[in-house]
Amino acid sequence: MASGEDGGCSQVSSDVKPGDRGSFRCLLCGVNVPNRPSLDDHLRGRRHKRMCEERDKRQQQQERSVFVSGFPKGTTEEQLRDVFQSISSVKNIIIDKDRGLYAIVEFENSDGVSAALEQHDIKLEGQRLKVKPREKKEFKKKRTGVRNLQPPDQEALSKELIHCKDVEEQMKSVVTLCSPSRHESHLRELLLSLLKETFTEFFPGD
Repeated sequence: MASGEDGGCSQVSSDVKPGDRGSFRCLLCGVNVPNRPSLDDHLRGRRHKRMCEERDKRQQQQERSVFVSGFPKGTTEEQLRDVFQSISSVKNIIIDKDRGLYAIVEFENSDGVSAALEQHDIKLEGQRLKVKPREKKEFKKKRTGVRNLQPPDQEALSKELIHCKDVEEQMKSVVTLCSPSRHESHLRELLLSLLKETFTEFFPGD
C-alpha cells in the first residue's frame, strides 16, 4: 500500500489490518470499514489525517525530550528551565504535579537532547540531576467514550432535598446533581464531532 494513498501518513501499512470478507480495520483510529474503497476514503479523510498529525507530533516531542529526576522537592519549572536553557534552547517543561519526582524537558530540537546527555554533572541547588533519554512510547488512540451518566443515589438525593428550604431550591439541586459535568459535556461534544466526521466520510452527499 503506497504512502501517497493516505494523504501523507507514512505508516499506513502498519496502521491497517485486513479483516474478514474484504474488510479492514484502521488500528490508529480504531475504525472498521467494510471494503477497500471505504478504507481509501477513510485514509484520505480528516479524522485519519488528524490522528497521523498527532502521532507525528508526539514522536517529534519524544525525540526532543529528556527525562529528568533527582531535583529537590518543590522545584519549579522556571528553575529547571534556567538550568537546561544554558545547555540548549528549551521549548517546554512538564513536572510531575502529583509527587514532583520527575520532569520532562523538551528542547527546541533533538540537538538539545544530545547536549544534555553528554553532560554528566548537571546540578540544581547543589543537587546532581539524573538525565536520561525519554522513553519512546507507542502512540495509542485516546479513549473518548463518554462515561454513562447514572442518576444520583436515591438516599443521597433525599438527604440533599431535605435540607432545601423550598421547592425551587429542591429543583435546582436535582438539576445540579443530574446534569453532566463540564468534562462530560466536552466528551459528548467530541464524540458527536467524531461521529459527524465518520458519517461524512461514508456519506459525503447526505
